Amino acid sequence: MDTKQASLRVFIQVWDSETGGVAWEGSGELNFAYESAAENPAPFEKAATLAARRMYQELSGAKAR
Repeated sequence: MDTKQASLRVFIQVWDSETGGVAWEGSGELNFAYESAAENPAPFEKAATLAARRMYQELSGAKAR
């Protein structure tokens, strides 16, 4: 058995093109791990997708400043 893991930290800002101010910003951190008997790496794409989905949910529910 082997533990596969990935860590990812993301920071995103959305800028208002008319005012030049920050309309929304968010950050997320994800630690992903699983036990494996095979030789498969912890996929970066899966970790990045999970973090992006969480941030998208936050963005879609956020109100502009």
